[in-house]
Amino acid sequence: VILGGARTPFARAGGVFEPLGATDLGRIAMVEALARAGVPAHRVDQVVMGCAGMPSDAANPARVAALRAGVPDRVPALTVQRNCASGMEAVAQAATLVEMDRADVVLCGGMESMSNYAAELPRSYRRKMAAVARAKGFGPRLGALLRLYVATF
Repeated sequence: VILGGARTPFARAGGVFEPLGATDLGRIAMVEALARAGVPAHRVDQVVMGCAGMPSDAANPARVAALRAGVPDRVPALTVQRNCASGMEAVAQAATLVEMDRADVVLCGGMESMSNYAAELPRSYRRKMAAVARAKGFGPRLGALLRLYVATF
């Protein structure tokens, strides 16, 4: 039985939620989902959360978000990563845990922070940035900055 759910509002990447990472957004949704379902955090047996864009500051974002949401540290937390439907995979795994009698209450869902995804820069851009950093003097540095600007725009 799914007892309830919660989500943060939709917002554009780089917008109002930009200061919040995936674990912050996950914590907010977890606290609200538990409150709406009337389930205290200490009743949770397991946590399964999906996160396709794993943040660099949390090796297991489900664990970090769960602890911040007040879930006891005795409760295991698992992060699943799937480039599409990580949250749905988390729900499917939670259902399996319940079906197999490995848990009665599973807190599950998905969390992402598109504003904080790591951005891979093309090699050509990295080389131009390095040229700016290595340039000695005003003229060479200005030239390197102009080449970077022209390449970017």
